[in-house]
Amino acid sequence: MLTARQVKACAIQAGADLCGIASIDRFAESPKGCHPTDILPGCKSVVVVGVRLLDGIVQANFRTYENGRHDLKGLYGTYGYTMLPNFELTYACYAVAQSIERYLGETAAPLSTGPMTNGRQISIRHCAVAAGLGEFGWMSIVLTPEFGPRNRFGVILTTTEIEPDPLYEGPALCDPSKCKICTDVCPTKAIHFKGDN
Repeated sequence: MLTARQVKACAIQAGADLCGIASIDRFAESPKGCHPTDILPGCKSVVVVGVRLLDGIVQANFRTYENGRHDLKGLYGTYGYTMLPNFELTYACYAVAQSIERYLGETAAPLSTGPMTNGRQISIRHCAVAAGLGEFGWMSIVLTPEFGPRNRFGVILTTTEIEPDPLYEGPALCDPSKCKICTDVCPTKAIHFKGDN
């Protein structure tokens, strides 16, 4: 039998930096068609794995906006957004799902990550929050205490019950009245603080 600790150890060994578990009751408000049981009937637990983004790649992305270095944008695309983090998440999700099926005889379904997602699935961001990994920031991406907004997440649905993690209740990770970085750097000005025009 796999414990929550063993599931997390499997995820870390497969390349994840974070792993949290949510019970199915945390998805009661999911929109029709986007509940975990709509994808995997009988789903009882949602396992979420996360990888941190490389600091150097995020810094290179800053050069794109701060210094007009548009030739660096592809670095972030490859190592921060569309490719490698998503492949790493895909492998970690597959390893966790394989372990659940091999050692528990239960069903596990890893979901697609990032731009490789096809069709309508469930919100990976909401799964990360439900698994206790962090909270939503002002710009509605998930912030974790370990890596702030520099995370990507993957999800495994399973029919086995695994002890869930508590929801994040630590110090607030986002205070838009003090920070406003996301509003200041948004290239399309789509994010703004209340009262700003």
